[in-house]
Order: sequence, then structure tokens, then C-alpha cells
Amino acid sequence: MHRLPSVVWTLAVTLFAATISHPAGIQKLVPVANQASQNHFGSKAFSETGLPCVPEVCLGDGMRRLSAVRWNKAKGGSLFDPTVSYATDLNVSEAQVKAIGRVFKGNTSAAVPYLIARTFDGDALAPLSAVTVACAADKLYGQFTATDGDPTTVGIALLPRAPEVQEWVVVEITREIPAAISLEEMNALRQELRSTYARWESPRLSGDVLASFTMYTVNHLFFTLALRYVGDSPLHPACGQEQGSHPSGPLHQAYVVVIP
Repeated sequence: MHRLPSVVWTLAVTLFAATISHPAGIQKLVPVANQASQNHFGSKAFSETGLPCVPEVCLGDGMRRLSAVRWNKAKGGSLFDPTVSYATDLNVSEAQVKAIGRVFKGNTSAAVPYLIARTFDGDALAPLSAVTVACAADKLYGQFTATDGDPTTVGIALLPRAPEVQEWVVVEITREIPAAISLEEMNALRQELRSTYARWESPRLSGDVLASFTMYTVNHLFFTLALRYVGDSPLHPACGQEQGSHPSGPLHQAYVVVIP
């Protein structure tokens, strides 16, 4: 009887074991043409509220969901002292604290460095939870790296949830697709992104918010999911006459966000 070479038997046993070990069977070992593109945004295209998502986070998510993400350390730099790398290293002046107090209300003391740098990370979430009112439209940005290596930037803002109640929610998600992928993969990604997020290529109303999807290329591929509040936004009592104020004094002259 003819016997197969030992290397063939070894490969056959390996594939059989893999099929038993994984519910998806042999697909775990065989490359799929579209596999690379799917990993960049996963199968979770929208949340229970109908807002678009990436696998880790959705537009409209609050602090509880944000706490499950592994965030990069919040960066913030000084125009006058570039050696300041992180928000927590900022040398905050009394004038800047007062400027922050005109825009944000609540217990802002521990959150001031993040509010000045307009950035956040995992350590910032608890201090930011104590900041309960924004008197101007301001976003804070945090960054994490997806499991497939794609840099992802998330913007959060305080939005109205009920009369006189505001909550921090995700209002922007930008995912960067590294340029190392081939042209064939890039085209497959474009097609799959359009298919996945087609309903948001034109801004889509969901309750009091508009959600949108944008794809663009700057050396390589990016896509952004964005949320815009379009409901009534009455003056919050804590803001007094400061609604819409956006101080350009010591707050904005001193610091800028540094995003690599």
C-alpha cells in the first residue's frame, strides 16, 4: 500500500486538530481575501440605539463604556515649553483655572489639566465624571490602538440628556488605517467601509442627534464617525450669562493638544 510522505501526514494532523480546536474550523488557518479589511472595523456596525460603532466603542457611548477601553496616556503640550509631554505635567496657573471655570461647571479641580489640554485617558474619566456642565461646545480627545494596530482617536463632549442634565458621550471616532496595506486591500477596505456605514454617508437623524460617516485619504486611509446634537439646548442655570463663551485669554493662548 502506498504511504504518504511524513510531511503530508504532519500537515493533515495539524489541520484536523485546528478544526477541532476552533468552532470556525479550518478558516482560522486559511487567509480569507476580505479578512484584513474586516478587522479594521469589525462586524459591529451600529449600537442598540442605531448609532454607528467600531468594535470598541460607539457614538453616544458614555463613561461606563469608555472605562472598558485601554487608552493611551493623555498628551498635552505647552507652546512655550515643548518638554511638557502629558496633560498631567502641565503647570496650571490660577488664571487658567478661572478660565476653565467659565466654560465647565461642577467639581473641576482634578480635571483641569485635561480640560485645558482638551484630552483624556483612562485616569481622566473619574475626574471628568465630576464635571457636569459645559457652557460652550468643547470636545476632549483620547486615543487608543485597536487590536489590529490601527490608531483610533475618540472625541467626547457634554451633551444634554434631560432638562438641566448633561452627560459625557462619544461624539467622534476617527480610525486610521496604516499605509502598509496593499492597493488591493485598500480598495477592498473602501468598498467594505461604504457597505458597512452606507446609511450614514448622508447624516442620519436619530432622536436629537445627527450621525455621519466620512472616509478620506491623507497619505493613507481614514474614516470618521461623527455625532452632532441638533435638539433644543436651553441655557443651563449653572452657566448664567456665559452660554457660548469660549475664552481666548490664558486658556487658549497657553496650551494646545499634542496628537502624534
